[in-house]
Amino acid sequence: MAGVLALLVGLALWLRNRRKSAAERERERRLAINEMGRITDGILVEADAETGDEQTTSGLLFYRYNAKGLEYSAAQDISGLVHLTPPGICSPGVPVQVKYHPQRPSDSIILCEQWSGLPSEARRPVRGR
Repeated sequence: MAGVLALLVGLALWLRNRRKSAAERERERRLAINEMGRITDGILVEADAETGDEQTTSGLLFYRYNAKGLEYSAAQDISGLVHLTPPGICSPGVPVQVKYHPQRPSDSIILCEQWSGLPSEARRPVRGR
């Protein structure tokens, strides 16, 4: 009986240590959308991030895009990806490319480890959108 109990405790500890962190689950979500996602045009609405600055602790980018006839508003935390962004591109009104999940268009990204929908250099904001 003690052997079974020890086995169950060992199994529970192994499963607990094997769980993925929230950051790892988010990374896998970004990469999955990158792999299968469709691309559409979007626009930055607000930026709570300084691109190119690895000291940033809050890196939210808010954006809008249209997919399948509906307009979506979304945000992506890029605090772990700031090193992949060119400086000075996080102004409201800047056009971006958005990748979204084909079956769940509200699930989207504008940046991941293997792809960027951000402009390669600072562009002037689009007016009237």
